[in-house]
Amino acid sequence: MLRILFAAATAVALCAPAAFACEGQTGKVIFEDKFTDDTGGWTLGAPDSEIKNGSLLLHANAHGVDEKNTSSVAINVTFPAGDGDYCMEFVLPKQVAPDNDVGAGLHFWISDASRFSFMIWTNKVTTLSKFSGGKWDQIFYEKQAAIKLEPNAVNSLRVVAK
Repeated sequence: MLRILFAAATAVALCAPAAFACEGQTGKVIFEDKFTDDTGGWTLGAPDSEIKNGSLLLHANAHGVDEKNTSSVAINVTFPAGDGDYCMEFVLPKQVAPDNDVGAGLHFWISDASRFSFMIWTNKVTTLSKFSGGKWDQIFYEKQAAIKLEPNAVNSLRVVAK
């Protein structure tokens, strides 16, 4: 099965302070990005990622872990954070085939050698994984995720990392 991964991989909160995207978020917003320009510290680079019309766009390219996976990752290297209540809003592209799942997620607790990733997929699976020692290990897997699959539907994903 070919899996296309659109991972908005960040170590920052992407929610608006006036209208939190994730239910239950409270407190002071430390960082948000409305993507009005490309000076926000994101690891951007064609053809993988770009900021356009106030959105961070990630394009899947054939350089994933293996030839069956393609991915795009953007990490904010200017505003790193550790523990936090992270939130992002995202729109998934149309799934091109039933066996071609598309996902989005957050990377957090990023260091030079490791990171964690929380992903949600169009097949309604959520996963929590850890990258360490040069490989990914799955910590959690659950089917039944609430995800909106209609065209241009906005989803939100929240990770509370402590």
